[in-house]
Amino acid sequence: MLISVNQNKNPKDVDVMLISIVTTLYNSEKYIETFYNRCILAIKSINCNYEIIFVDDGSVDNSILEAKKLVAADNKVTLVELSKNFGHHKAMLKGITYAKGEYAFIIDSDLEEDPALLKPFFNKLHLENCDVVYGVQNKRKGAIFEKLTGGTFWDFFNKVASTEVPKNGSTVRLMNKKYYNALSKYVEKVVFMHGIWADVGFKQVPHKFDKLDKKSTGYSFLRKARLAVDSITSFSSAPLKGIFYTGVFITLISLSIALYVCIKKIFFGFPVSGWASIVMSIWVVGGLTFAFLGLIGIYISRIFIEVKQRPTTIVSNIYKKEPQGSVERDVVDV
Repeated sequence: MLISVNQNKNPKDVDVMLISIVTTLYNSEKYIETFYNRCILAIKSINCNYEIIFVDDGSVDNSILEAKKLVAADNKVTLVELSKNFGHHKAMLKGITYAKGEYAFIIDSDLEEDPALLKPFFNKLHLENCDVVYGVQNKRKGAIFEKLTGGTFWDFFNKVASTEVPKNGSTVRLMNKKYYNALSKYVEKVVFMHGIWADVGFKQVPHKFDKLDKKSTGYSFLRKARLAVDSITSFSSAPLKGIFYTGVFITLISLSIALYVCIKKIFFGFPVSGWASIVMSIWVVGGLTFAFLGLIGIYISRIFIEVKQRPTTIVSNIYKKEPQGSVERDVVDV
């Protein structure tokens, strides 16, 4: 039977898990059963106890129905249903808050990352005596344009950001409880997980692997561009400093040109002409002004969003198999 349980349930009533596998769902119905089966095989390979936490991020297909089937069949599976689509990274952070294991294994459910990675990650975490083992792609997936823009973005981000992020990093990672408890304390509204993962600190060790290329992705070009802007403005003030230095540079150039024109007119009698260059200068300075005001506006909007203190996600229901009876009720989680 399925029961929608209150998330404020006493932790003493819940068995301690060794491995908590946390994944998100968004229109993922065709992957869920295979993902679950591979997770079970991965768990058996290290012979440990487990729980699997599915976080549905507002799917509009049958993802919830498929996940409920697993909940009904396995009392170690939990389905957290969000009230709408809040975004991959926010859903992932929400899932971590429900983990109870000594270790949490974060992985996407679309099978681009193989759940079998759990065993080499588990072995490396203990061999290296570290807090986190995270996946790094041997090579970036996708076409030439995606590889070029992706590589350029990470290079630029690490130059301007206060936190260095591993290049070609992936979602999949195994974390001990000390690390993921610290991770769950991040409550910012604009979430960039790769930056947050690095910002938490502790000893983190990479593990290289080959990521499957599905040829299709839920991240469109515009969504990736928006994520790039969010990531840079969340972890760097360099663009604001760039505005200041650009303004100083333009001012110095303008003063130099003005001084040059005045000297030519006063001392050499040359007439002042060139309306085209004047118009062009106005357009250049005007364009820079609008661009800089827009950038400043982005930072101000970040402050506005954080100050409002709205919840990052809202949970509508949590489904888990219980031994007696079945009760279903709405759960509001802020």
